[in-house]
Amino acid sequence: IEEAEATPSEASTPPTTATPTTVNSQDSQATSDAASNGSSDTPNTSTAETMCSDSCGYSGDGVCDDGGENAYYDVCSYGTDCSDCGARLSQGETSSDSSSSNNSSTSSATATACSGSGASGTFMDEPFNGLQLTYSIDGVCLGDYEDGGYYTQTRGYTVTGISGQSVTVSGTSASNEAVCNSDYGSFWFDTEVSVTVGDEVETYSSPKPCTQETTDRYEVSQPAYSFNLSVPVSNYGSTVTFEIKQIYVNPRYGNRGLTVSGSYTSN
Repeated sequence: IEEAEATPSEASTPPTTATPTTVNSQDSQATSDAASNGSSDTPNTSTAETMCSDSCGYSGDGVCDDGGENAYYDVCSYGTDCSDCGARLSQGETSSDSSSSNNSSTSSATATACSGSGASGTFMDEPFNGLQLTYSIDGVCLGDYEDGGYYTQTRGYTVTGISGQSVTVSGTSASNEAVCNSDYGSFWFDTEVSVTVGDEVETYSSPKPCTQETTDRYEVSQPAYSFNLSVPVSNYGSTVTFEIKQIYVNPRYGNRGLTVSGSYTSN
């Protein structure tokens, strides 16, 4: 089955589908001498057990990974990343100057860390109605992807965790000769990219080609647009999504498109 051509004057048929560690510390106070009236006072004793080891595989990397207060990740056991997190009070213990209100400073959601890598590639191997995306995904661990679709061909990744302190999506989209104000309308390529980490969102949109104030037919060269979006992983970002789209706007036969995407949400 043939793909739809970019030339607006020619007919087309639908495109084919893609083959788819513990230290104890104790502060003690000596018992006071008996007072002259014979009475004695029992001193207050403060005891706190702390934990401090570097058995975490990520210890010493400058990022706290034990899931405790102010930790960046929750990938190691509590108290095992002392170099980066400092000594931890044993769970259930509180320091003498702490109050229950301090608990509110602990984040309720922690990003899942991973030691894998992202991905890069070209989608599709052969241009689809002239559309093609070259991309690189960094800062996340990606599992297998699945290709599918029909008029819009899709590649969906499984995001298994976060491997860096930012999520970066970069790449290029194929060039095109846009036809503006033809008998059927304007035919052109549109590139849209978005990256979301928690509440932070970065987006990219390619320039629109048909902007001349005329009703006459004309053509505009659309270059291979480049994009590079990076969103920091902060506030224990628990949600990561990315999407790269290139769309062939075809008012005669209907739009065609390519999409590369992935998403992850912590439990």
